[in-house]
Amino acid sequence: MKNVEQLDALNWKLCLSSKPKGGTAEKTEKFGIESELGFIFEDEITEINLFVKKTEEMQREMVIFLNESKAMEMNNIYRVRSIARKNFQLTETARKLLVIPSVVLSSFSISKGQYRMEFLFHDSQIDDVSKVILQELMEKSDVKVEYLGPSGGFRESIRRITDRTKLTLIGIETDPPEEELKMERNPMGTEWVRIEKTPIGRGNINSIYFTNEKPQREDVKEIVPGKIYYAATENNFIRGMDSLMSENRIPCISRVNILKGRKFYVITAVPDIFAGEYIHVARQVATSFDKWNLKIFRVQNIGEWIYREKILPSKFT
Repeated sequence: MKNVEQLDALNWKLCLSSKPKGGTAEKTEKFGIESELGFIFEDEITEINLFVKKTEEMQREMVIFLNESKAMEMNNIYRVRSIARKNFQLTETARKLLVIPSVVLSSFSISKGQYRMEFLFHDSQIDDVSKVILQELMEKSDVKVEYLGPSGGFRESIRRITDRTKLTLIGIETDPPEEELKMERNPMGTEWVRIEKTPIGRGNINSIYFTNEKPQREDVKEIVPGKIYYAATENNFIRGMDSLMSENRIPCISRVNILKGRKFYVITAVPDIFAGEYIHVARQVATSFDKWNLKIFRVQNIGEWIYREKILPSKFT
C-alpha cells in the first residue's frame, strides 16, 4: 500500500495570517521570536503553545517576558502557553474551517508578531471553504488571506515547514488489542492511511482516511467516492500520548496513522529539539498501554523520507 503519497490528494491550500495588537504577538515582534505553535481546541477555548530555545545571549527583557508569561523551562527550552478566547478571529475562523470534512490544519506558526495558519483540503470542497472566508473575513477583519490555490500536496507542505524549522520524523509500530480493531473504534476496515485534522487534541480523533475499502459505519462521510473519507473515532492510546505532550507542551507538527492488517502505526513530525522528549513520551505510553506492544522503528530527519513512497518497515510495505 502506498502511504505518504496518498496524502498528496489534499490538493488545495488556504493560508491565513493575523497580526493582533498587544499580548504574546506584540512580544514576539519585539524580541524577534519565530516559533511553530502547538494548538489544542477545548470547548470555547483554544490553547496555543510557542517555544523559545534558551541561550546565554538572551535579552534581560525577554527573560522577564518569559517569566511573566509563566513559561515552563525544560531541557533548555522555554514553553509559553497562552489561551485564545472567542475574540481571536484567526482561531475562530480555524474552528469553522475544520468543520469541513476534508480540511486539515497543516501548520501554525508565529514570526515577529504575525500568526500564520495553513490548511490543506480536497478541491471538491472549495465552495465550503469559500463560504467560510466570505462570512468570516469582513472589511475590518485582522485576518488576511495570503493564498488560496493548489497545494502541491501534503509532502510539499511539510517540506516548506522545514525551510524555517528542523523537523524529525518518529515512527511507532503497535499491535492494538482486538477491541481497537472493531467497527466502533475502527470505521474503515483493515488497511488505511489517515491524517488527523489537528495533530494533537482531546476527545474524538477527527481524521481524513485514504483507503480503497468501503466504510464499516454509516456515519462516515465520503469526500472522494471510493478513496477519501472523513470519520471521527476514539483511541485512548493516541489521546494518552496527547495528554503527555500537552502536559510537557511539546508541539506536534503533523501526525499520520496507518493501519495495515493488525499493525497500527503512528508517524509523527516534531521540531528537532523536541525529538528526545517525544521518545520519552513514547516510553511512558508503552508502559501505560503495555498490551499495545509499542516499538519505535524510525527516527530521522524528515527531509530524508518526504518524497519516498514507503515509510513502514519493508516487511509491511
